[in-house]
Amino acid sequence: MKKVWQVVIIDIHPTSMLGTKLILEEQQDLTVRGMTSTGTEGLDLVNIHQPDLILMDYRLPEGQADQYIAQMKNLSAHSHIIILTDEDNVKLFRHLMSLGASGMLSKQASLAS
Repeated sequence: MKKVWQVVIIDIHPTSMLGTKLILEEQQDLTVRGMTSTGTEGLDLVNIHQPDLILMDYRLPEGQADQYIAQMKNLSAHSHIIILTDEDNVKLFRHLMSLGASGMLSKQASLAS
């Protein structure tokens, strides 16, 4: 039996969040369990759903995602946290990894032709 990954999305842009949800749920092995636009509500969703994957916007209404990464890992140690950002710099990537993130994706990434 194939594992179905549980996903939580935290993004300040509702249309991006909904688009990401629709794209992810086209895959049979991904299910979005919750979506929110704030880090505080994101912590609640992580605590409730214990997701396998957290997709989190770097910029949130309360500030940057940095302050939530360690808290989310404490609530759900097995969760992989991927930060979505417009920034493309190695220094930020290293910083996020040091906080416990699993990766960083550029919001400007596209499919290779």
